[in-house]
Amino acid sequence: MDKYKINYYLERLDRVSYKAAVRIIPKILQVCPHTFHKYRSLKVGDPADIPYGRVKKLEILFQAKDNMENYSHDTKGLSELIRTCR
Repeated sequence: MDKYKINYYLERLDRVSYKAAVRIIPKILQVCPHTFHKYRSLKVGDPADIPYGRVKKLEILFQAKDNMENYSHDTKGLSELIRTCR
């Protein structure tokens, strides 16, 4: 499963819009097209991540109502971590 929903949103575009988006998005994210391709191919469990600011830009570009991530974070809350350290 993809780590981020980039392909999910791109696949919903028509062919002309898809081709334009693949050219435009790397410029907006200020990354090379190869890096954008790597972002699209990240799988759940891969150690690599997209920087937070770029994920937020993608959410705005795709007008995503939910998060771009296809996974949940398993981090405990700060108050719980503090309690376990005492």
